[in-house]
Amino acid sequence: MSDFTRDQLIKILHENVPEFSFSGEIDCLSGGNINVVWRAKGETNVIIKHAPPHIAVNPDVPLSDFRIDFEARALMALNKGGQFSEITGEEIRPPELIAYDKERSLIIMEDVGDFQQLNKLDIVNHSPEQIGKRLGQFIGNLHRTTFHDEKFGSEFRNLDIQNVRNQLQYQSAHEYADVPDSTLQNKLQKKSSNLGHRLLKPGKCLIMGDLWPPSVLVNKSDDIRLIDWEFVHFGRPLQDIGHFAAHCRMQQHIAKSEAVYDFWTETWREFWSAYRESTGSFYDDLFDTEELNDMGVHIGTEILVRAFGPFKDGYVYEPFDKTHSVLDEAKEMSIDFILNPKPVRFGV
Repeated sequence: MSDFTRDQLIKILHENVPEFSFSGEIDCLSGGNINVVWRAKGETNVIIKHAPPHIAVNPDVPLSDFRIDFEARALMALNKGGQFSEITGEEIRPPELIAYDKERSLIIMEDVGDFQQLNKLDIVNHSPEQIGKRLGQFIGNLHRTTFHDEKFGSEFRNLDIQNVRNQLQYQSAHEYADVPDSTLQNKLQKKSSNLGHRLLKPGKCLIMGDLWPPSVLVNKSDDIRLIDWEFVHFGRPLQDIGHFAAHCRMQQHIAKSEAVYDFWTETWREFWSAYRESTGSFYDDLFDTEELNDMGVHIGTEILVRAFGPFKDGYVYEPFDKTHSVLDEAKEMSIDFILNPKPVRFGV
C-alpha cells in the first residue's frame, strides 16, 4: 500500500466519507509516475490519491506534496457549483471531488468507471473528430475564461511544480539530446533553458498542465474525463497546447498502422481548430508569435524527455534501446522543433 497500510486507508475513508459503504477491497492502481492511487470498492467505488513529497516512482526526486492542494482547488472550481462549472458537462469534465484531507496530502474522488486512456482506445470504435473537438473546446474555454485574471494568477501560482519541470525538462533537454556537435548542443541549451526560465514568470491564463493521453479518459460515447490536475498553474497556453501536440506527434511517430496514424492526426486537427474557435477574439493575445515559437520549443523538449529522459519508462519509446533508428528519428524531430519552431505543421 506504499505510504499507507490498508487499515490506515480504511480509517481515512471512514473519517472523510463516513457514509461510504465499503466492501473491504482496496486495489493499488498502476500507471502513474507522480502519485500513489488506490481504488476503494463499495456500492459506488471511489479513488484515493496521495501525493508523497517526491515522485512516486523515484523517491530520490523531491516534489512538493502541496501539489495535491492545487488539484483539489481545480476540482472544486470545475465541479458543479464551482466558478468554472459552466465550461464543463457530462461530455467533458474532471472527476467529482468527494473529500480533501490536507493533513495527509490526499484527495478522495469519484471513480469515473468505464473510461479508457486516450492512448489505449480501440480506435475503430471512436471518433477522433469528436474527441479532439470536445477537448479543444474545453481547454480553449478554460484559457479564455481565466485570461489575465489576477485572482487566478495568485490562487494557482504553482511554482513548485514549474520549478521541477524546469529542471527536469527545459534545463536538461540538451543533455538528453546528447549531440556531438558542441555548437548545436549550445543552441539547444540556450533555446530550451531560456524558455524554462521565462515559464517561471507570471503567465496568461489557467492551464491544466498535464494534457497528455493518459490524463484524457474516454468512454464508448466519446465522453471525456480529465484527470490528474496537480500540475494546474496560472501559466502559458503553450504548456497545454504544445504538450498535447507533442504527444499526438509521438503517437503518430510510433503508429503501427495508417489508421492509427490518421486517428492521431485527426484528433490534433480537431483539437487545434476547436481551440482557436473557442478562444475567439482572445486567440491572438493567447497565441502571439512568441507563444507559437515557444510552443515549438516545448514540443521538442517534451519529445526528448520522453525518448531519452527520466520519463521514457512506461511510454511510447520505452521498447526502443538507444541504438534504434526510431530514437534517432525522435531526436532529429525534437531538435527540429526546438531550433525551427513550426508548432502546427506536422500533418496538420
